[in-house]
Amino acid sequence: MYFATEDGCAVPGCEYLHDKEACMRDREDVLNQRRIKLDEVTLRESMYWYDKQMIKVWRRDPELEYAFLGGKKIPEETRTRTDLKRIKRICANPECLAVQWKLPIPEGRTHMENMKKCSRCGITCYCSADCQKKDWKRHKTEPCLPAEELVYNDWLWGEFGYRKGTETQMPDRNWSWYIPYDAEED
Repeated sequence: MYFATEDGCAVPGCEYLHDKEACMRDREDVLNQRRIKLDEVTLRESMYWYDKQMIKVWRRDPELEYAFLGGKKIPEETRTRTDLKRIKRICANPECLAVQWKLPIPEGRTHMENMKKCSRCGITCYCSADCQKKDWKRHKTEPCLPAEELVYNDWLWGEFGYRKGTETQMPDRNWSWYIPYDAEED
């Protein structure tokens, strides 16, 4: 029984035959895709990390930012995009963003060996207990639920297969929290 009816249709008296087995197979495929997605770096984490890397480049050489925004390719941006594909896990605390890389580690990048997962959801990763404490207020709104509960709850997933709350949040454009003030050149 699905759609809370014996014939499996939301429309009472529907004249079409519905293939219950095909529906259940499709549902299991969707759930498996969600399980895979839970083990990947979220779009939000990727955007935060990418922005942090590019802000460092642009602060070093503001002309590169203007060139990039003007449509020119710059090697630093190309490298950042390439390295983004090599990320295995990112610390979910936006103030940290430590990275665990897929091997081999890209040249010149810092590698965080042992990421710890949130004990409740088992999905979100942190580099330390301190980072987890700092990020708890934000993380619990994603929401922080056991993984299988997240997989089965359709209301927690967007139409493009991403978990709501992790897909489209853009970082605050106040970049001061990304790089310490003493890193800025006055």
